[in-house]
Amino acid sequence: MDRFTRFRMLRALWARARALLAWLHGPQQQRLRLRAQRWQQAQVAERQLMDGIVRSTEDPDTRVRPPAAAQPSTSAQAWQAQRDAQRQWGASQRQWYETQQRYGRQQHGR
Repeated sequence: MDRFTRFRMLRALWARARALLAWLHGPQQQRLRLRAQRWQQAQVAERQLMDGIVRSTEDPDTRVRPPAAAQPSTSAQAWQAQRDAQRQWGASQRQWYETQQRYGRQQHGR
């Protein structure tokens, strides 16, 4: 076997070996990368909890604030104000539409 043939065979064998290694090694690398990302996310979350950046769902001011029955809910008041504003807007739109209808009838009636 001459050098050129041997070189070609070794190059093909090496290419097959690289492909096999990549096939075997690829999923493991992906698993390790995902595991590292999860670990980092957990570390960041723990650090933020320790620093007080992330709060729990419990309100920290409940002991200081009076009970809910004593004070009216501001969100309920906001919803009521929004509903009233929507009703007013709807009434003004209906009034404008009726005015346009009447004006149109007068123009066509002449």
